[in-house]
Amino acid sequence: MSNSIVKQLSIYRQSCFVKREGSIKLQKGKQNIILDTLPNTIDKTTLTVSLQEGVSGSNVQVELLDKDKQEEITKDVQSKITKIENKINIKNNQIELWNKNSDFSNHNSFDISQMSSFIENLPNKLETIYEEIEVLNKEKAELLKQLTEKQKLANAYQIRIDIEANQDQECIYEIKYKDDNAYWYPRYEIHTGDDDQLSILMKAGIVQNTDEDLKDIKIRLLSGNPSLSSDIPVLYPKKLDFFEPRVFMNMAGAAKASMMQMDTAMEVLDEEVSMSKVANVVAQTKMDDTMMEYELDGTWNIDSNKELNALLQEIKVPCKYHVIAIPKIDDNAYLAAEVNINDIENILNTNATVYHKGSYVGDIYLNPDYNQEKYDISLGKDESIKVKRTQKKKYTSNVLLKNQKKTEFEYEISVNSSKNDKCLVSLIDQVPLSQDKSIVVDIDNISNANLNQDTGKLTWDFELDPKQNKVFNIAYSISWPKDKQINI
Repeated sequence: MSNSIVKQLSIYRQSCFVKREGSIKLQKGKQNIILDTLPNTIDKTTLTVSLQEGVSGSNVQVELLDKDKQEEITKDVQSKITKIENKINIKNNQIELWNKNSDFSNHNSFDISQMSSFIENLPNKLETIYEEIEVLNKEKAELLKQLTEKQKLANAYQIRIDIEANQDQECIYEIKYKDDNAYWYPRYEIHTGDDDQLSILMKAGIVQNTDEDLKDIKIRLLSGNPSLSSDIPVLYPKKLDFFEPRVFMNMAGAAKASMMQMDTAMEVLDEEVSMSKVANVVAQTKMDDTMMEYELDGTWNIDSNKELNALLQEIKVPCKYHVIAIPKIDDNAYLAAEVNINDIENILNTNATVYHKGSYVGDIYLNPDYNQEKYDISLGKDESIKVKRTQKKKYTSNVLLKNQKKTEFEYEISVNSSKNDKCLVSLIDQVPLSQDKSIVVDIDNISNANLNQDTGKLTWDFELDPKQNKVFNIAYSISWPKDKQINI
C-alpha cells in the first residue's frame, strides 16, 4: 500500500507517532511526484517529510483520490466478484431445477426406466454442483480479500510534493505522523517470596490496529498522552456563596459502597491463570523532562489487530507484612505488604495481578498517595484472622439542664488468630468528628488506640500470637441541642 516501511513506533498510552523510511528515484531538476501513500486513519495535520541532503522539497499536499479514480482501482476485482456471484446463482438454479424435476407426479411422459435412471443419477449431479459452488465460494473469498486491500489503497492519502534534485539519484526520505490506532497500557505483577521483599514486574500490552503488519521495527513506549491538552491551566477567582447541601448517601450506604469496592478490588480467586511468556527485561528506562520512556531492545514484529506483551522492568522492594482489618466496613482481614513510597515512586496508577508465594491472589488497583511515607499493597483476604465488631450499647437520653440530647455508644472488637506463627496486625476504626460547636463528642474509651484528631481515625498496631484472641473497646457519646436533628 505504501512505498515506505515503518521503522519505528513511539507509542503513547492512547496514540503513537510513526516513523517511516523509503526511497524514490529522482531526475535532476524540479518535479512534482507522489512520494507515498498512507492509510487515511493517520492524523494528516501532524505529518512531516524529511529528504536527504542535496534534495529540497516544498508544497507537501495530503490528498484523497477523487471518486472516479477510487472506482477505477477496485473496478477489476469488483467485476470478477460479480461474475463469480452470477455463476453461483446459476448453480443454485440448477439445484432447484434438479430437485423440482425429481417430482414425477406431473410428468406422465416418463416411463419407469427413465424415472429410475433419473433418481439414480440425481445424488451425483447434486454433489457435483455443490462441489462447484464450494470452489466458487473460495474464489470469491480470495477476491473479497483483494477487494479490501484495493479499497484501502483507493481510500489512502497520497503524499504529493514538489522536489528539486541536483542530479539523477535515489532519494532516501523519512515520514513521521501521529496515528491513534496504536497504543500501550501498563500492567503490573506483584510477587512475594519467603523473604521480606516484593518483586514488582512492569509489563506492557502493545496494541496496533493500523491494518498493516509491522516487521523489524524499533519500539519506544512513553508514559504520557499527547492526546490530552498540554495547555497551562488558568486559575480563576473563587467566589463564595450560600447553598443548601444535598445529601446523596447516608453513612450506612457509604460504608456499604466502600465495602463493595474493597471486595471487588481485593477478592481472592481460586483459579488457574494464563501467563504470558516473556523474555528477560527488554527495556532501557529513562526519565526525560516530562515523562517516562521505555526503549525496547532489538526489533519487533507486530501484526495488525494483534497484541504484543513485553516485560519492561523488574524492581525489588523491601516490605513489611502485616494484617489490616477495618471491621466497621468489612468483616474480612487483609494481608498487606507495607512499602516505602520512595521505593515505588515510578509506579503508574493501574491494575496489578498479585501472586503470594507462587499462588494467584487476585487483581488490585495501585494508587499510591505520594504525600504519605508508606503504602500498603493488598495481598488478598487473610482467612486465618477473624475480626468481629459488636455494638454493645446505643442509648439516647435527654440532658434537661443543658437542653440537650445525648446518645452513648459502646463497641467491642475481637481479633482472633488461627495462625501457627506470630503476625503483626493493624486494626482500624473511627470516632465521629463534630463540624459544629453545638455538637459535642466525648470519648470515654478507645483501648489505647492511636487517635488522629483531624480524621477521627483509630489505629491499633499490635502483635498477635498464634491462636490468640484480643479484644478492644470503643465508647463515646454525642450531645447536641434537642431541637435539632443529626445523622448518627
